[in-house]
Amino acid sequence: MTSYLLRVHLPQPLDNLIENIVNEYSLGKLRAHSIFERGYEDLNIKLDTAKGMFVLKIFSKLRPSSFPQQNTIAMETLYKHGVPIPHLLAANNKSLQTIKFNNMITQYCVMEYFDGKSFLEIDPQEKDFLAIPIFLHCFIP
Repeated sequence: MTSYLLRVHLPQPLDNLIENIVNEYSLGKLRAHSIFERGYEDLNIKLDTAKGMFVLKIFSKLRPSSFPQQNTIAMETLYKHGVPIPHLLAANNKSLQTIKFNNMITQYCVMEYFDGKSFLEIDPQEKDFLAIPIFLHCFIP
């Protein structure tokens, strides 16, 4: 688990941070959490709470500082246009949260958990390819 924690700046011990975020998003009592081992930059954590399953994404300290905001804007836009991706939750009327400490910044978001398989595990279907023009329309005027 230590290698995953090296990807991000943590303002406090991970368990404390998770509890604080679960409270911030009013997700109910935390039952369990586990780190997703797939992925190579961000720290993604599955949250099992009284209100359901969610994913906490803590953005990598190696990414450009503009990436978290660009990523969350893209996800919100795609979701709004019907692209089947997890819905971002908001706390304090924002989907992207920032913690500043010791001259470092930690940015994170929480989204619905999608219990499915990636295209690394299954072949894409025709409907998946048909969603590509919708995706492009969101970003190309």
